[in-house]
Amino acid sequence: MNLLEISTQVTAVWSYISDGPYKTYEWNSTKLEFKHRTNKEITGLSYMTVLVIQALKTLGQTNVTSKTIKALSSLLSEEDKAAMLREAAESTDWVYNAIRQIAGEHNRHNYLQDINLFKGVTLND
Repeated sequence: MNLLEISTQVTAVWSYISDGPYKTYEWNSTKLEFKHRTNKEITGLSYMTVLVIQALKTLGQTNVTSKTIKALSSLLSEEDKAAMLREAAESTDWVYNAIRQIAGEHNRHNYLQDINLFKGVTLND
């Protein structure tokens, strides 16, 4: 969340996401935590999309405010926003709704136009 500028707290626990099991290790005064996430939340998505999805989930639905949405929206490029709309479509409903707000209606409209361009198109191998 520090990378996305929505938190300035220094973490006492280093958390990582993986498709493996939950696991916690302690070494000296450092705690490493591996959190399980489903493949649809991490595999094949851009770095920024994964980062935003995980930040939103860490905050939790009730803690994602309009201030959070505005901060992320101003931080991300138009390309990042468009990629997030495409890539996060299979996310939890509330996460995808937050991403739609971050991206803004303009990008959502462009994404829907892109989908309509491919209606009826058959891809050949």
